[in-house]
Amino acid sequence: MVELEFLCLGVLRHFRGYHAVGVDSANGKWVRLVGPRYSCELSLGHLKVEGLGESRRMRPLDVALVPVGGGTSKMHQPENWVLEREGTDKPMRLLKNAAQEKSLVGMIMDLAQASSKADLLFDSVGTTNPADEAERMKGSLFVVHSKHLMWTKTDEFHKGRSPELGQGPFLKGCFDFGEYQTRYCLPVSDATFEREFGANIPSERFIDDSKLRSSTGPTPSPCTLLTVSYDDNLIKVGQRYKFIAGVMALPEL
Repeated sequence: MVELEFLCLGVLRHFRGYHAVGVDSANGKWVRLVGPRYSCELSLGHLKVEGLGESRRMRPLDVALVPVGGGTSKMHQPENWVLEREGTDKPMRLLKNAAQEKSLVGMIMDLAQASSKADLLFDSVGTTNPADEAERMKGSLFVVHSKHLMWTKTDEFHKGRSPELGQGPFLKGCFDFGEYQTRYCLPVSDATFEREFGANIPSERFIDDSKLRSSTGPTPSPCTLLTVSYDDNLIKVGQRYKFIAGVMALPEL
């Protein structure tokens, strides 16, 4: 077992549990925290953090000291690492907020810049990819920075996948990505974002990200980035989903 200084870029609902995705802040390599059996989901108790006067569940932009075992790569998720938690009583140590450290903000922006050079998200247009890809994927996580980001509430993702992502209307984020600015509209699985902004997102109509944030109170204009994940589990027959695993508001560098 080793301890990583884990920069969280998303905590997402998955089936009946959770995963956390982010990077090792020492080297910038992607890490997806999973359970020990077949890369299974984690409980909320596994993702408790404490420090800086807070005790709560991990959320995007937290930097925490995380114990990990070996890698447990899957066909379409090579970044998986086992979170070593013998019990859930003692929270992991929360070290800092990445938004308050210029070097970490720069690291996240560099990930977005590297992603922007790709033509497509996981080599396809749309919400799903065919399940019969012949080759192992080199990576299953992207950071996206789009100038055109909108949100809506929809029930379209109930089709063929309930109750994997919870009950009630789902949130959907629409953004442009890649060299050719392809439009993607993906389901949101970031529980923190849902809790903070879900009530202000309209049903079957779109709201711009900047208007959404101003509707919840006076805040400085943030730079909103998305962590997009690819699923290694078949949710719909013959398809694998892309989804928004984390929503991050960062200061402009």
